[in-house]
Amino acid sequence: MGSYCPQIETDAGTFHIVSAEPTLIEESNHINGNGALTMSKYPSLADLDDLIKVTHTAAVRELGKAEKELAVIKARRDELADRVKRLALALGLDIGTEQSSEEPVAQELAPPAATKTETESDSEEAQRGLWNDIYKVLDGRKRAVRSSSIIKQLVLKMGYEDTQALRNNVHNSMSRWARSNRLDKRGRGLFKLASEQAAEPQPKRQRRPRGSSKNLWTLVEASIKESGAMRANTLIDNLEALGWTINGIKDRKTVYNYLATWALEGKLARPEKGVYALPA
Repeated sequence: MGSYCPQIETDAGTFHIVSAEPTLIEESNHINGNGALTMSKYPSLADLDDLIKVTHTAAVRELGKAEKELAVIKARRDELADRVKRLALALGLDIGTEQSSEEPVAQELAPPAATKTETESDSEEAQRGLWNDIYKVLDGRKRAVRSSSIIKQLVLKMGYEDTQALRNNVHNSMSRWARSNRLDKRGRGLFKLASEQAAEPQPKRQRRPRGSSKNLWTLVEASIKESGAMRANTLIDNLEALGWTINGIKDRKTVYNYLATWALEGKLARPEKGVYALPA
């Protein structure tokens, strides 16, 4: 005849109450090595008190662990918030004195969003660059080449990063160029240059000139020496007039970052928000 074995579920786990015939097993209550309270009869109030004590001990232990983890997270949050504020000051941004560390300031640190014209220009430039590189891969090939092989050449020889985004872009672009007769599609995933494209040499991919930070510092120093303290936007316009390439928001952001870094290093002074000057 099977015996009834009730159980009680708590936050600390499930406790099985072992029952047995009182005539066969001497009545006893104890906690075994697994933390389970075993009894030889139905639980009494004392038994339930023991259960509550076990549950309470486990809950206190978990609470202590959670409080330690929370203290670490809060310390890290405060450290990052302080760092963000110092960087914002270096950039000449006003993040407000009432802003708490729980409120993100990333939006205020972000550069102005690119306009639609700038975004379209960057996209068109990227597509022209991709077409010129694919043309180099296919130029001189008499047989069609698989798109996967073209992607491999772009990664190995052209310096592209091997990502799913690149693969999707190449597949979509080549299908579009096949529809516009710039490429001939010879089966699934096989492409070659169209006859008129193969007959005409393609221009080399034009890359935007990049200068070193040393050259940029020379131009910044010269501009400030000539004009005195300057706002960042005016300074960037002067740099462009002096020959530094400013082509879109990315280049402007690069200059902003350099100005902020030099201000932190003490190479530049900032008499007021967004204004830079040479140290006295």
